[in-house]
Amino acid sequence: MKSFRIKWPLLTLMLVMASVSYAQQLPVQPKLTVVNPNKWTQFGLNKLHVQDFGIGEQYADTCTTCLENGSFLGRANTTTGISFYMNRSEKFSFSTDFGIGYGYISRNNPEATDKQRGWSSSLRTDFYYHFYDSRLQVQPFLFGALQGSLKRGTAFVSAPVGLGARYMVFNNQGMITAQVGYGLGITQRMRNHVSYSWGLYIGIGKRKKDADKKEILPPPDADSDGVTDSLDACPFERGPRTNKGCPVLDRDGDGMADKFDKCPEIKGPISNDGCPINDRDKDGIDDANDRCPDIAGTPGGSGCPGDTLKVEVPRREEKPFSTWRQDGNRFISVTGDSIKYIIHFDFDKYNLIQNSFDMLNEVVTFIKTNSNFECVLEGHTDLEGDTDYNLKLSERRVRNTKNYLMSYGVKPGRLSTNYYGKSRPVVSSFDENISWMNRRVEVMLVRKR
Repeated sequence: MKSFRIKWPLLTLMLVMASVSYAQQLPVQPKLTVVNPNKWTQFGLNKLHVQDFGIGEQYADTCTTCLENGSFLGRANTTTGISFYMNRSEKFSFSTDFGIGYGYISRNNPEATDKQRGWSSSLRTDFYYHFYDSRLQVQPFLFGALQGSLKRGTAFVSAPVGLGARYMVFNNQGMITAQVGYGLGITQRMRNHVSYSWGLYIGIGKRKKDADKKEILPPPDADSDGVTDSLDACPFERGPRTNKGCPVLDRDGDGMADKFDKCPEIKGPISNDGCPINDRDKDGIDDANDRCPDIAGTPGGSGCPGDTLKVEVPRREEKPFSTWRQDGNRFISVTGDSIKYIIHFDFDKYNLIQNSFDMLNEVVTFIKTNSNFECVLEGHTDLEGDTDYNLKLSERRVRNTKNYLMSYGVKPGRLSTNYYGKSRPVVSSFDENISWMNRRVEVMLVRKR
């Protein structure tokens, strides 16, 4: 019998350790996005607990009258019954067991009845901590339990702690458990003992099978453009949702899609439907609005050469400059102390148009090579609309112009701004043929005083 006493506890311990080793070799399964995949319950078809009180010399001293001359069954209390196992998360679960036991239960100071085998009732709760993902087929765990037994009107309570493992069977609808631990006696000076447990469970309702069916997978999107293949007119080419997932064609690269571009192969501003602005004399005035399309002129002359203009110096200057001579859209002072450029804008818009870029690039070159000059920007609008609205519109036109100059390296400290809305028109008229000249930003390069 001694050999059996050694092999029986080792059998459970070897099973648990083998399960731990096997689980460590398993590849980590990818996590599925499912509805409550870690919450499930199983019913114990059979749950068996054995409390072995034959620990060391204590058994030999106190169990001389046990049955079978000190056999394993003679020194143990065996309980079998029903169990409910509830898995709550990837790491934690618990079970509650109720059973009927038969055998030997001992206290540290045993009474005569303790040395006799008899029937008892048992209630036990176990708490489990899993080492790995709770959905692995083999799952080792640590456990702590509280077990109470009632025998001949005497309550025996202990707290087993130890190591165990579970193995999922029946296509994950069933489970086998095995665990071994050390039971700490709590009441009536109950003797400490070794605790063995085995269980066979069957699932309550559908668990894994239904959970797998509820797996939530992202809809296919082959080109990863954010438009699912079922809605993507070009599933293998990236494109915006506004174009049904197809790329936007813009052959001339002017920022306007070909399907909206009236000149899809010739670059032009969006304000002109993607077509270039015709300006044969290069005076910055569209031929459609230029009364002298083949002779460079001024906005004041509707594109025709005009007389010398007088302009006011910015308010921060104490003295006005003398008269200016005109060179296209450039006005150069006779004294040589300043240069003024005029750029124009579309109606109710503040984005720069194509004709503005050449002049602004010339401003950038000049101010970078002449450190004794600074730049003053003044914004204006036509006479249409509300005063406050036009003031904000002229401010936006100045801000866009300033941002353009800074993007090419002009330092902010060399730029100052003013905006006047519709208070300083070039022409006092609502006639569209000439009122466009009021929609402007005057860029003045002024020698520092």
